[in-house]
Amino acid sequence: MKLSDKEKLRLKTKYGEWAIVSGASSGIGLELTNQLADAGFNLVVNARNLDKLKSIEQDLKSKHNIQIKIVDADISETSGIEKIIQATQGLNVGLFIASAGYGTSGSFVDASLHGEINMLRVNCEALLSLTHYFCQKFVE
Repeated sequence: MKLSDKEKLRLKTKYGEWAIVSGASSGIGLELTNQLADAGFNLVVNARNLDKLKSIEQDLKSKHNIQIKIVDADISETSGIEKIIQATQGLNVGLFIASAGYGTSGSFVDASLHGEINMLRVNCEALLSLTHYFCQKFVE
């Protein structure tokens, strides 16, 4: 899907200069990262894989005149959430895309408890923490 010029202008007018995308290295997060770059947003991109994020940064900078901040962090850890928050200090962030997440499969009784807790931390705790933080910033 490609955004129209009218929609790109609407997004930039409504949300400002910077957008954050968690889970930016693959899937929906990567697609939204590309769409936002095409709309002219400066981006804070988050994922665990630094090499993928650097590749994405090179690709987007070759196509678009935007700034990109890479945050290679695991948001299942409090330090990862804090790393995103710190990277956005002083930026005019108007849009937060919470795309990081994953699911497990198979019988729950056979699953790793650590893996299940980690999934909850990414899909629920990090989502809650980051959304709460940025909602407060957006209200300001």
